[in-house]
Amino acid sequence: KNNLLDVITSIIGIFGGLSVGLKLFFILILRSSEKISNNLSFIAMKTVIKNLFICYNQQQMITRLQIFFLTISLYCIFLYSTYTTQLITVEINKPTYSTYQTLSLNYSQSLQCFCSDISIPYKSFLTIKPRFHDLCSSQFVSQDWINYLYGEGNLIYRYSFTDFRASAVGQFQLLTSLCEISQETINTSLVQLLTSDYNDRQLLS
Repeated sequence: KNNLLDVITSIIGIFGGLSVGLKLFFILILRSSEKISNNLSFIAMKTVIKNLFICYNQQQMITRLQIFFLTISLYCIFLYSTYTTQLITVEINKPTYSTYQTLSLNYSQSLQCFCSDISIPYKSFLTIKPRFHDLCSSQFVSQDWINYLYGEGNLIYRYSFTDFRASAVGQFQLLTSLCEISQETINTSLVQLLTSDYNDRQLLS
């Protein structure tokens, strides 16, 4: 953000630095040029510069050149300040949702919308209904089905080792346990999530 104090401070600093630098620069130029006294082109150029700035001695010439270049420098600073993009912050208290949508559309890169409440329970805006495999709700994981397979017991003696029915009871019992564990784990995680809070300072887009 540019303000008047920053501009004035910058101008004073630049003015002081340029004043000293330009003065030394022109002194060196003029002293070096004095050694070439027989150079007619330099004498002619020096005469033109003196006539242009109405200078009658070396000190006046240095002063006028300083003023000229400082004026050009200040003009460049003015142009830079004029065409430099300035950041303006506008605060809108409690905007409506339609206002937020308009601002978000026009100023998506710089818009910041802070929430009055930074914490909100997940259960107030989130609903989760888990879906398990159909097998976990079928008769194949019910106790009636396992009892039916087990029958009178002694399956090893009733069926051969390669017969599926000899090991079916154990496999379906394992499947039942896996379904129960998965359902219990997911339901517990959902309870923990929905009873916790979501924290954020800014509005979600």
